[in-house]
Amino acid sequence: MASTPASTTCKRRKVKCDEQRPCGNCKSFGVACDLAPEAFLHAPSPAASVKRRGRGRPRKDWSLNADKQIIENGCLSTPATPSLDSAASTPSSLVQGSQGESLDINQAELLLHFIHHTSTTLAGEEGMVPFWSQNAPRISLDHPFVLHLIEAIAAYHLAYASADSKRRETKSPNSRRSRSEYLSLASRHFTAGLSGFTAQLSHSGPDNCGPLYLGAVLTTYCTFASGPTSPDDLLVCTLAPSTSEEQDPSDDQAAAEPCTWMPFVYGVRLLHDLFSPNVLFAGLMEPLQPYKGVSPEEPLGEPVCVRDGYQRLDWEDACLQLSEWVGGGDNDPCRLAMDSLLPIYAATYGYSEVAGRIHYEGASANQFVFGWLYRLNNAFLQCVRRREPRALLVLAYYAVLLNKDTVQQGWYIEGWRSHIIDRVGRMLGEKDGHQFMQWPEQVEQGDV
Repeated sequence: MASTPASTTCKRRKVKCDEQRPCGNCKSFGVACDLAPEAFLHAPSPAASVKRRGRGRPRKDWSLNADKQIIENGCLSTPATPSLDSAASTPSSLVQGSQGESLDINQAELLLHFIHHTSTTLAGEEGMVPFWSQNAPRISLDHPFVLHLIEAIAAYHLAYASADSKRRETKSPNSRRSRSEYLSLASRHFTAGLSGFTAQLSHSGPDNCGPLYLGAVLTTYCTFASGPTSPDDLLVCTLAPSTSEEQDPSDDQAAAEPCTWMPFVYGVRLLHDLFSPNVLFAGLMEPLQPYKGVSPEEPLGEPVCVRDGYQRLDWEDACLQLSEWVGGGDNDPCRLAMDSLLPIYAATYGYSEVAGRIHYEGASANQFVFGWLYRLNNAFLQCVRRREPRALLVLAYYAVLLNKDTVQQGWYIEGWRSHIIDRVGRMLGEKDGHQFMQWPEQVEQGDV
């Protein structure tokens, strides 16, 4: 059996090649390897080909710490593939490095922006900044799908910064491109990241379960940041085509409708079931472990609005009236979704004052607004797709929680609350239950 040829870079540097795809030398040094599968799919153009080095002593600095140095210096070495977005690329997007390696300026810009800017908006709390600015990029060096998702959320962030308050096309003085160009880059990286995520999820194990968990979190951020893709996009799913009451779509038809990112949420549940926290959050993933040293059932002590100092929303009457109207038995999907939503409202805004104070003594797990999304089941999503009033109303009441107080620095959620509330209100019209939309609409208009 013929031996696999050594990589061009190893030949040029006169070092032994392990002939892997990509080879170990190229991978550890952070340079493109022409043995990698993607190299055959994305052959470089003559303009982007590397310059041949002259004769001389071979390089001795193939360092296993090269990837660490790349991140700590805030720069991206040679990517395995050319720019994803030819429309946003310029002839100078591929620049020759000092040793002849080509640097993709698009990817370098996105990674730098993530490290220095986007990472701070995802932290949630100051102690998590090092994870997002250092650990996550390091993890991405061994898991390309994570790198694509990192670059996607950075591109969405740059697109957000490159538009005015009405989300119109502008170009910020600190941006190299227009909003539409950044959105194009974000979409392409997001698609590539999801493709890699799906491929890895099908054979998860101790070596990739942590990066898969990180990928699911980044997928959530990207889905929010991409905004509604159509009037029928309600975040948790895309609505089934509108039909008359006599021709409601069947469960099979509803299930066939696309469901954005929820399959990846189910993948996270599977990871939690298959791997212990010590495995799932090992090494660089350790800071992302929820409830470190604290049980999720540990009492929160006080509502989040009191702890973080923002105005309380008077939610009890409206939510409890809707809960009573939803009704349903123990296994009813709308009942389960409503029962999961009420504790989040309680943890966020507390119960009415008792003895002069707003109080909440429930579990600390309920303080996380996004937790409701991760607990949804497919039966409830089918109810939403079929435009069932009870499910739509529960979703609209959840949308109220997507605001600048509950998700601090949450630039990526902008527009979702108004979109969901508006669409649900329009779909309900004068149907049974439409009266319950008055409260979310008042909150959205600032009248509550």
